[in-house]
Amino acid sequence: MQNLQTQSAPARTQLAYLLAMIAAAVAFSASIGQAQHIDIAVYQSQDRVTLHNSSVASQPERRTYRNDFDFWGPPLGIYVGDNPGFQMSGTNSAPNGYLGLPAGEELLLSSVPVHVPGQSLGNLLFWDGSGTEPELSPLPAGHEFFLEDAASNERTLLGDATRIDDLVAGVTDGVGGLHEHLTFALENGGDAPASGFYVMGWQLTSGDLASSQVAYVTLTTPTIPSTVKSSFVDWLDTQIGTVTMAGDFDDNGQYETADIDALIGSVAAGNNEVEFDLTLDGIVNLEDVDLWRAIAGAVLNESGAPILPGDANLDGDVNGVDFVAWNNAKFTSTGTWSNGDFNADGETNGVDFVVWNTNKFMTADSGTQPVPEPACCIFGLIAASLLLTRRNK
Repeated sequence: MQNLQTQSAPARTQLAYLLAMIAAAVAFSASIGQAQHIDIAVYQSQDRVTLHNSSVASQPERRTYRNDFDFWGPPLGIYVGDNPGFQMSGTNSAPNGYLGLPAGEELLLSSVPVHVPGQSLGNLLFWDGSGTEPELSPLPAGHEFFLEDAASNERTLLGDATRIDDLVAGVTDGVGGLHEHLTFALENGGDAPASGFYVMGWQLTSGDLASSQVAYVTLTTPTIPSTVKSSFVDWLDTQIGTVTMAGDFDDNGQYETADIDALIGSVAAGNNEVEFDLTLDGIVNLEDVDLWRAIAGAVLNESGAPILPGDANLDGDVNGVDFVAWNNAKFTSTGTWSNGDFNADGETNGVDFVVWNTNKFMTADSGTQPVPEPACCIFGLIAASLLLTRRNK
């Protein structure tokens, strides 16, 4: 679907009509899609958002959801849907061991790039449903997925590695309850979209709570046999922890030093482990590190700029704190980014100091603008330079 800012008035009118028709269909239709309806129930566990299968509240951390598209034939020729939606009970009705979200809080949704090791990476993936094993690939050419959130924000997913943040999944009521649906449509330039499975990764957060792990939402076209649909969801269930939010190697829903440390260790080992191959070229090297820096920076840095080389603690600045991390581990075989191995050769040494020195006092949120440093850090740099000189004699 064309970006709404560039659509003609008739196209926008047709889209508004379409969404109104979806809403009407929800009101009276007992469609296949409604029969397969499974809402994502959202609660609080300690300081983070957790996900449940709303139909079986005793199942915490249910993270795979499937629903059928409805097909709207000519002249629209597109697939549409409105679920899974989001549902939670009030603060006094949460499953045992969990809490409802605070009252009057926005539940925010991110559509995240999903990494299927050895197969694909993107914010919307496709499988045609043929063969004995799922093979997810990029979105077929010409396909666009339109998503409208609860606040009428309109976004388009094209299947690339772009993360879409700050969509509104809903707002809790006075007792922390919520029931909200998004609306979406898939089109192919006027032709019927390809039949098969369309997979997204959705991550949720609210207020100061940490983001949830990723929920995998699979939308299927009406022609796929029910047995194949069930088998695919079973496959996804078994792949949790392998199929992940791109670059979140420990599958906890966060980008942290543990993730890039694991990636650096894999590059240094030279094993070309498929789970770390973000570029899908069969090789795990600095190109994967660069892609990780871009993906994680879009989340961690306010500007969305990539993580800077030399930013050992991923705080957006290359400064004295990062130098101390390098200095504490210098001349050791740590093989981790957080200990200053910025070139992924398995050693924290003078080469990594040069990386830090090249980027020192830079901040990801303002390019080359200096970050003020205490004088002690400058003296530390001089001492490090002297030490490097002595070691090289």
